[in-house]
Amino acid sequence: PVSSIEPFNESTSGKWVFPIFQQGCNIDRGGQVELLAFLKTHLAQQGVGEVKIAAADERNPSAAFATDAFMKNKSASSQGITFRASDLYDKVNVHTADNAVPFRDNGERDKLRAAVGSKRLWVSDYNDTDPSGLALAQSILEDLNHLRPTAWLYFQAVEPYSDKGLVTGNFHMMPSQESGRGQPTSVSVKYYMMAQFSRFIRAGQTIIGSSDDRTVAAFDASNRKLTAVSLNAAATGQVIDLD
Repeated sequence: PVSSIEPFNESTSGKWVFPIFQQGCNIDRGGQVELLAFLKTHLAQQGVGEVKIAAADERNPSAAFATDAFMKNKSASSQGITFRASDLYDKVNVHTADNAVPFRDNGERDKLRAAVGSKRLWVSDYNDTDPSGLALAQSILEDLNHLRPTAWLYFQAVEPYSDKGLVTGNFHMMPSQESGRGQPTSVSVKYYMMAQFSRFIRAGQTIIGSSDDRTVAAFDASNRKLTAVSLNAAATGQVIDLD
C-alpha cells in the first residue's frame, strides 16, 4: 500500500545544478505551491485521493520550517479549486544531515516540531561519515527527542566506497569480478550503534520524551514496557538515573 507521495527532494538547497550527480531538483517555494495543487487534484481524478502528499523533504529543519511558514501564507488553484498551500500536504519529510554533516541545532528542531502540529513528520534522510557511530547516535537521540518523528530513515544502509554506510558492499560499478558483486565486505560499528535503537525501540511504541538529551525513552502501552536507550560518548563510565 502506498500511503504518501513526495514530489520534491531538497528543492530549495540550490545545489542541484546540471551536470552534477543528482538526486534532487531546484524548485522554489512558489513553484512548489503550484505543483502541490496540481498533484492534489490529479490524485483525486485518478481515484487515489487517499494517498497523502509529503513535503518538502528539505535539507535541514531550518529550511523545512521556512518552507512550512511560506506555505501557510500562500494559496493555489488547480482545476478550478483553490487550496491553502499548507492544506495540500499531510506529512512533512525532512533531512537532518546535509552533505554528510549532521544538523546540530535543537532549537530549530523544536521550532519545526511546533510548526508541524498534528501532521506526521518523518526524518527521511540522514547520513554521516563518522565510522565510530557516535555522530549517528547523537543525531538519532536529538531527532527522536526534539522532532519526534514517526519514522527515522538512514539514507543508504549499504555503501561501496565510504564510511557513510552501515555495511560496505560490492555493487554499482565494482568489483570487476562478477562473482564478487553484491557481496558485503565489512560491517561498520555504525551498524551495531543503529541496532542499539532499532532492536529495542520497536514499531508502535510511543516516544515519551526525556529531560536528558543523551537518553530516549519509548513506551509500549499494550505490554506496559518502557525502553530507554542512552549514549555515553565519554571514555569512562557514566551514571544515569531513570525516574
